[in-house]
Amino acid sequence: MRAALICDIKGSRNIENWREIFLKIEGILQELNKYLGRNLFLPFDFTVGDEFQGALITPRLTYEAIKFMKVRMPVDFYCGVGFGYIDTTIVDRKSLRGDAFYRARDAIDRAKTLKRQVLVNSASEDYDLVINALLLSVETIEKDWTRRQREVVNYLRLNPGITYKEIAEHFGVSKQNITKIMKNARFDTLKEIETAINTLLRIVNHNRFTFKSKPE
Repeated sequence: MRAALICDIKGSRNIENWREIFLKIEGILQELNKYLGRNLFLPFDFTVGDEFQGALITPRLTYEAIKFMKVRMPVDFYCGVGFGYIDTTIVDRKSLRGDAFYRARDAIDRAKTLKRQVLVNSASEDYDLVINALLLSVETIEKDWTRRQREVVNYLRLNPGITYKEIAEHFGVSKQNITKIMKNARFDTLKEIETAINTLLRIVNHNRFTFKSKPE
């Protein structure tokens, strides 16, 4: 089972320095492809205008790929995720086929309508209900962050394994101050939700589920 991701930059027509932003995002996508390595099925790259896409061999690292982009991107984006088959006989990246991409397209269309950053379409209504609720919880927490909270949390995400003391030294504040920032950002709750999301993705990967839209 593959995982296809289709992403669209929010409000790209209103970005004055679009060429500069475009080139920066291209570099981030190259970094993402390197980060994912053998887990890539199709490298992430721009397709048409402000849209880019890629695919993973399995769903397991889907959320890690999304988080990698969220932390580094200079702009916001929508992302639709679809699980399933991908037709490897199509060489034109603009015409990729297979239910993974069809579901990803449906997911990003619904994400735009609902104003949600990320939506998953696995073809299992029960699974999608759970994982999309968790993704919405992450988005709700992140929307409440102050600029400082976002800076601190993203710095930690960019430097996994770093201690609060080292974060404090980087920002020139006390460790107690960093502890307070992380608490107010609900970081422990965020980590618990993200662990649940990654667990659901591993379960899909491990069990090779064959999803059906409706139960028999």
